[in-house]
Amino acid sequence: MAQLLACRIIDEMEEFAGNAQIREACSDGASSAPGTPGMSRAEAGVAGEHRRFMLPSDVPGIAVNKMANGTAGGQKRPENATKVHIKVDFVKISDIETKSQKFIAEIAIRLRWSHPSVQNMTPLQFATQPAEDRWDPKLYISNLEDKKSDESMWTLDVSSGTPTVYVFRKLKGTFFENMELMDFPNDVQDISVSFISEKPSYEVQLCADEELGIVDTETFQDSQEWHLYQHVKAKTNLIQSKHTMVTQSTLTATAQVSRKMKFFFYNAYLVMFFITGLSFTGFCINPVDVKFRIGGTLTLLLTSVAFKIAVANTLPTISYLTLLDVYVLMGVSYLSSKTALFAFISIWSDDAEVADKLDTYVLITLASLQLCWHVFYVAYFCIKTFGKKGAAAQEEAEYLVALDKQRLNRPPELTLL
Repeated sequence: MAQLLACRIIDEMEEFAGNAQIREACSDGASSAPGTPGMSRAEAGVAGEHRRFMLPSDVPGIAVNKMANGTAGGQKRPENATKVHIKVDFVKISDIETKSQKFIAEIAIRLRWSHPSVQNMTPLQFATQPAEDRWDPKLYISNLEDKKSDESMWTLDVSSGTPTVYVFRKLKGTFFENMELMDFPNDVQDISVSFISEKPSYEVQLCADEELGIVDTETFQDSQEWHLYQHVKAKTNLIQSKHTMVTQSTLTATAQVSRKMKFFFYNAYLVMFFITGLSFTGFCINPVDVKFRIGGTLTLLLTSVAFKIAVANTLPTISYLTLLDVYVLMGVSYLSSKTALFAFISIWSDDAEVADKLDTYVLITLASLQLCWHVFYVAYFCIKTFGKKGAAAQEEAEYLVALDKQRLNRPPELTLL
């Protein structure tokens, strides 16, 4: 009993210490609150005891910030966040690996922001300020797997009248990219760098810089396999941290590449076309000699299966079919169906005339289906894949026009010596 009483006393003491301001506001407002004229001291004491347990938001004169969806009332609002402008230039891109879904890139990053902590500073004061005392948006790159080099320089520009912090950063490393391979081997892929601020979105808001980024295509080392476009896209978003449940601001800078499909046309499509085409030679064998027919078709079937496995080894483990997978699997299905039809025709091996007629019908049907399938596949392939490549090329052309206008109208910029 004594232990229970002691715990209760401790709880009341903690409550008293935590709500001292609330009780003081209640006691100060007890005599002036509406509806209290002529209230006796005993009634006022009861009212005071009731106000002691009121919620802080119900007490006059006490301002309380309420958190909701990562933002807060009062001063913690998204419109009060410091805007960090990000510009990304892709200096060098190499080793784009489809199977591991990685690429190596060297990027130049420029950050700029204006913060109250530098409003009364001169560039010299800022340069001599310790790095740990500077306000930092706490940015990190979420898809960076291996950092090989990282150089940065901070400076303060006051030429525009508003002190602005510039951070120039040069980074080289290996990045992960979740590739969309439905259109493989004639696909367009994004080469992205994703920035996330560790601070809540009501403190830091990431946004794309007005100055457009560039892509250096002259240093691109995978030109035999890929075509590199010259435009950079920037996309902002808000995400919620799974650990802190705080909303954070993100920005993704993206360059684009398209795969050159000639290698896969000669080494995949053409080979598979020859395998399925050679299966028609089985109709040259007498329908009665079913073992020779099925034996030849099974050999081509096993060859196509081995070919399918070889194609799968060039891709990561994905849960959907690529356009090349569809073509190879249709070839395997065709050879399997032809093997079953050869076995079916052999039922009439005793009647050569019926067997010949069935064999002719099967030949015409399979040839017609193969023709229709290839016409449909080529049309669908060209419309879907070359349409995306055309859209990327159009976006690149519009971007280059905007980049040229920007260079003509560019004001004197900050240069580094």
